[in-house]
Amino acid sequence: MSTYNEVICTARASWLSNYTLGDKRWRLKQLHGLHEMVLNNRDVLVSALAAEQSVASVLYEKEVAIFIKELHSHISKLHKESRSKPISSLHLRKFSIAERPCGVSLIVTAVPNMIRYGLAPLAASIAANNVVILATTSAQSNPFISCLQREWNKYLDTDSLFLFPGSKPTDIQIDGIDHISIFGMSTDIHYDDNSKYGLDKSQFDYAEVLKSPKAHFHSVSSGYSIAIVGEGDKNWKAIAREVLENSTGHRLSSDRLSAVFLRTEDSQKFHNALSSVNQGKQCYDKGSAHEVVHEMRQQGCTLWDTDIFHLDQSSLKKPETKPTLGLENCLRLTTASGSLLVVAVTSIDEALDLINGLSDSLQQLAILAPGSNKNTEYIRSWTNAYIFSVGSICDVSPPIFDSFIALESFQNIFPSTIFSRPQVITEQALGKAPMLTPAIRAMYRKTIPPLKPEGRGERIGFFTQVEYLLKGVGVIVGVLAASGIYCGFKALQKRP
Repeated sequence: MSTYNEVICTARASWLSNYTLGDKRWRLKQLHGLHEMVLNNRDVLVSALAAEQSVASVLYEKEVAIFIKELHSHISKLHKESRSKPISSLHLRKFSIAERPCGVSLIVTAVPNMIRYGLAPLAASIAANNVVILATTSAQSNPFISCLQREWNKYLDTDSLFLFPGSKPTDIQIDGIDHISIFGMSTDIHYDDNSKYGLDKSQFDYAEVLKSPKAHFHSVSSGYSIAIVGEGDKNWKAIAREVLENSTGHRLSSDRLSAVFLRTEDSQKFHNALSSVNQGKQCYDKGSAHEVVHEMRQQGCTLWDTDIFHLDQSSLKKPETKPTLGLENCLRLTTASGSLLVVAVTSIDEALDLINGLSDSLQQLAILAPGSNKNTEYIRSWTNAYIFSVGSICDVSPPIFDSFIALESFQNIFPSTIFSRPQVITEQALGKAPMLTPAIRAMYRKTIPPLKPEGRGERIGFFTQVEYLLKGVGVIVGVLAASGIYCGFKALQKRP
């Protein structure tokens, strides 16, 4: 097996030799080869990941389906690829933007789901025309990795695409690499002297590497996924089914629902629906699971069903230092154990206050039985969730990227733009006569039309309202004073 330095040197030589850019069909050939490799070996790949994580193989069958959709989107984009249309610029020119490859791209997969967070980023980096090194923390003995190593040479260009299993944070060197993407999972929190909020375990391990501007960390579980049962018409069985399908053992840990918030008067209806949909399962009774139940009961929770705990927020003993600390303790316990927390609140506003008060970030907020559009917009305006889902729970949570990505790139979970760099192209003919001041001013004279006057009855500012009120009161007082003077004058005239 080649050492890390040898892989980097070979990848650098490949990039300098123009392997990926020399053949216009190189990207299509590699993406189609990746497609064939996964399809021809999917039984082995799926069973290996399912056995390692002790989950149903159907979960990783879905991951293969997501991956194929990713490939299809990249391939379709390459077939349609053309130079972008010129855009008017503030600098009196026109410009267009093109994607350029970064060069040697290193992808580090430090999570178990190597289909979504290994092969899918590999496809995106290939679509960006990079030379790619896929490094995994899983060792060569891992059945998934063994299959990839065995099949890699048959389907992919081994002069430009490299697989490096058993990668460690200390292996990574910045020299020779143009772009580093690390996909890690939040687990234990580590705090250092220079960090206010701390780093999750994966990010802490790669702290030295992440000091370089070339390196980017993408957390695959960057916060809680929470659902709120709204004020619309409720089909409790449908809601219970939606919740169960997105929690406990029905989802991979990075996509799992953490908690459901609902009003106290709806708790029993939801409990009955859960029991009806979730029949035939046994509650915790021994082992480490019993310890989770004991800790949750100490926090004021009750066990509803297998992997489901109920917390009545009104009865929770809140520490004086931070009102949401008790809730956060419960959420962290249920998240770590793969359980679901059902929180009963007095109102939707209380639920939003509690969610916004959590110190950990919010990956998704889903509104079930949302009701009117007005209610939905109100909730959306008060949440900072990365994903806001209306009517159902989003079952695939894309990682949060460090840099802004154009909206049109979100046809993919991993758009090629995160593995490329923009290039601005401007064009202007030589010998153009210099523009004089009147001509320049004429170009922008009517660019911004004047603001339309505010109609009557429109919302006005507070101080303007106060000003109008004082003027109105002044007019009324003046009229009353004038009336009083006039009446007094008339009364004096009538005296003998």
